[in-house]
Amino acid sequence: MVAPEILDAVRQVFTALGGDEEALAAKAPRPIRPDLVDDDNRLVEVDEVQHFTSARGATFEHYPPSAVLGFSPSEYAAAVRAWSGRADRAFAHKRSADFDFIGGRAAQRAYLDALRDLFAPALTGHALVRVAVPDRGIAAAARRFVDERNS
Repeated sequence: MVAPEILDAVRQVFTALGGDEEALAAKAPRPIRPDLVDDDNRLVEVDEVQHFTSARGATFEHYPPSAVLGFSPSEYAAAVRAWSGRADRAFAHKRSADFDFIGGRAAQRAYLDALRDLFAPALTGHALVRVAVPDRGIAAAARRFVDERNS
């Protein structure tokens, strides 16, 4: 079961990012598939540059202290600061149904990332692991994965 403070945090993220609740409710339900699942059934997300937008950086303000995360929010926030200029420019023009504005696709991605972060422990019994690869460097990504998985 998802704790009430986690549900509240997800709602706050959606609202803060400018989401349209009616449009979200009108969408057909779909599973949110992870990038990878490790041997312990831990969800693993591999985050390229499009995951480091300023919208994504704003999501962490709404995470409750009780959130169980499989990555360092401060390190992730530092990566957002380093890469958001490029990420924001590259994806600024795209929209989505539930974030129907210029830049809405980036907001939707930020929301879905937060949803995965916050719901994974309740749904899988494990914190979601995020591997930052904004530069698409595989060697550094592999090291980060091992570090995050073992922490």
